[in-house]
Amino acid sequence: MREYIPASKTALGPEHDLTLVLRQTYARALYLDDSASHKDLTEAVAVLEDAVRISRRVFGFHPETWKCEDCLQEARTALARAAEETS
Repeated sequence: MREYIPASKTALGPEHDLTLVLRQTYARALYLDDSASHKDLTEAVAVLEDAVRISRRVFGFHPETWKCEDCLQEARTALARAAEETS
Protein backbone atom coordinates (compact mmCIF):
# COMPACT_ATOMS: atom_id res chain seq x y z
CA MET A 1 0.00 0.00 0.00
CA ARG A 2 2.86 2.34 0.76
CA GLU A 3 3.83 2.15 -2.93
CA TYR A 4 0.34 2.56 -4.35
CA ILE A 5 -0.87 5.53 -2.32
CA PRO A 6 1.81 7.96 -3.59
CA ALA A 7 1.28 6.65 -7.14
CA SER A 8 -2.46 7.19 -6.80
CA LYS A 9 -1.94 10.71 -5.45
CA THR A 10 0.31 11.50 -8.41
CA ALA A 11 -1.88 9.93 -11.08
CA LEU A 12 -5.34 10.73 -9.75
CA GLY A 13 -4.83 13.39 -7.09
CA PRO A 14 -5.15 13.35 -3.30
CA GLU A 15 -8.91 13.99 -3.45
CA HIS A 16 -9.81 11.17 -5.83
CA ASP A 17 -12.11 8.54 -4.36
CA LEU A 18 -9.69 5.71 -5.19
CA THR A 19 -6.85 7.50 -3.39
CA LEU A 20 -9.06 7.98 -0.34
CA VAL A 21 -10.13 4.32 -0.38
CA LEU A 22 -6.49 3.21 -0.62
CA ARG A 23 -5.60 5.39 2.37
CA GLN A 24 -8.56 4.04 4.33
CA THR A 25 -7.58 0.45 3.51
CA TYR A 26 -3.98 1.10 4.54
CA ALA A 27 -5.06 2.61 7.85
CA ARG A 28 -7.46 -0.30 8.51
CA ALA A 29 -4.63 -2.76 7.91
CA LEU A 30 -2.58 -0.89 10.50
CA TYR A 31 -5.15 -0.71 13.28
CA LEU A 32 -6.64 -4.18 12.73
CA ASP A 33 -3.24 -5.86 13.04
CA ASP A 34 -3.08 -7.62 16.41
CA SER A 35 0.62 -6.82 16.65
CA ALA A 36 0.23 -3.13 15.75
CA SER A 37 2.56 -0.85 17.66
CA HIS A 38 1.54 2.43 19.25
CA LYS A 39 3.26 4.14 16.32
CA ASP A 40 1.17 2.12 13.83
CA LEU A 41 -2.06 3.02 15.60
CA THR A 42 -1.09 6.69 15.77
CA GLU A 43 -0.31 6.63 12.06
CA ALA A 44 -3.66 4.99 11.29
CA VAL A 45 -5.51 7.70 13.21
CA ALA A 46 -3.55 10.46 11.46
CA VAL A 47 -4.15 8.98 8.01
CA LEU A 48 -7.87 8.59 8.68
CA GLU A 49 -8.25 12.08 10.17
CA ASP A 50 -6.80 13.52 6.97
CA ALA A 51 -8.90 11.23 4.77
CA VAL A 52 -12.08 12.14 6.64
CA ARG A 53 -11.31 15.84 6.34
CA ILE A 54 -10.79 15.53 2.58
CA SER A 55 -13.81 13.26 2.11
CA ARG A 56 -16.12 15.64 3.97
CA ARG A 57 -14.91 18.55 1.87
CA VAL A 58 -15.06 16.74 -1.46
CA PHE A 59 -18.03 14.40 -1.04
CA GLY A 60 -19.98 15.86 1.87
CA PHE A 61 -22.59 13.48 3.31
CA HIS A 62 -21.74 10.38 1.34
CA PRO A 63 -21.54 6.66 2.23
CA GLU A 64 -17.77 6.63 1.66
CA THR A 65 -17.39 9.54 4.07
CA TRP A 66 -19.43 7.67 6.66
CA LYS A 67 -17.30 4.54 6.18
CA CYS A 68 -14.14 6.56 6.64
CA GLU A 69 -15.56 8.19 9.78
CA ASP A 70 -16.43 4.74 11.16
CA CYS A 71 -12.88 3.57 10.51
CA LEU A 72 -11.52 6.64 12.27
CA GLN A 73 -13.63 5.88 15.33
CA GLU A 74 -12.41 2.26 15.32
CA ALA A 75 -8.79 3.39 15.01
CA ARG A 76 -9.17 5.85 17.88
CA THR A 77 -10.71 3.09 20.00
CA ALA A 78 -7.81 0.76 19.18
CA LEU A 79 -5.32 3.49 20.07
CA ALA A 80 -7.07 4.22 23.37
CA ARG A 81 -7.21 0.50 24.20
CA ALA A 82 -3.49 0.14 23.49
CA ALA A 83 -2.72 3.15 25.69
CA GLU A 84 -4.72 1.59 28.55
CA GLU A 85 -2.90 -1.69 28.20
CA THR A 86 0.50 -0.03 28.51
CA SER A 87 -0.55 1.94 31.59
